[in-house]
Amino acid sequence: MPTQLSSAFGGSFRRKFAICLPSNPKANGVLFFGDSPYQFHPGYDTSKVVEVSSSFRYTKLHVNYETTASPRLQGAQLPEYFVKITSILVNQKPVPINSTLLDFHKTGIGGSRITTVQPYTTLETSIYKSFVKVFDEQMLVTTGNRKVRKVAAVSPFKDCYRKEDLDMSLLGFSVPDIYLVFENRDVNWLITGANSMVEVSNDVVCLGFLDRGPNTGLTTTSIDIGAHQLQDNLLQFDIAASRLAFTSTLLLREVECSNFKF
Repeated sequence: MPTQLSSAFGGSFRRKFAICLPSNPKANGVLFFGDSPYQFHPGYDTSKVVEVSSSFRYTKLHVNYETTASPRLQGAQLPEYFVKITSILVNQKPVPINSTLLDFHKTGIGGSRITTVQPYTTLETSIYKSFVKVFDEQMLVTTGNRKVRKVAAVSPFKDCYRKEDLDMSLLGFSVPDIYLVFENRDVNWLITGANSMVEVSNDVVCLGFLDRGPNTGLTTTSIDIGAHQLQDNLLQFDIAASRLAFTSTLLLREVECSNFKF
């Protein structure tokens, strides 16, 4: 769409767009085309202006026109957006990962894709198993060795916990922080409990990451960063500059995507 708009406006329209998905299903998010001020307000004070672009961090954006998902319409080129994740940390502890799975190939095999089609982040099986193992180990660190009881899985999730064993904060459930580390290694994406956990009932919360299965040699990515992990994060896709800008959770600034200041 940004490319079509740029052509329609004689190239004066910057090939750039930004999205901010709301965590509240009854609220509206925001979609921006071109350059724009990103001004939001805290929920407690609609008169206050917070320019959230000051929180942007940047990494290289890889745009791929090879299909990695459903068949495309005849003649349509549907871009998919990849980033180079080099490691995953849980409370700063590295998750053991076969690094070749993180390599992106233009055939669509491997690598890490950003998608709103998937409701939750999916991980290749070996990555998922390592990730959950480290997450559960670090849960004890986060809770000060207070046990968090695991409960039966609730589809589509495999790893679920007793809600009453977890504290709450401004950033969601008090669980281990997750960091996606990018190719410029000083840049990482922080995922807190608000984006890592899903409340499935009054008593149960689940880790909002799914086991996608092993890579089979077909056009499958190793990591799909899904919509739940994108909520209340502002992401700017600068196609012309091949750059992704992201804020990590806006809750750190007491702002939600539904608080855009029109």
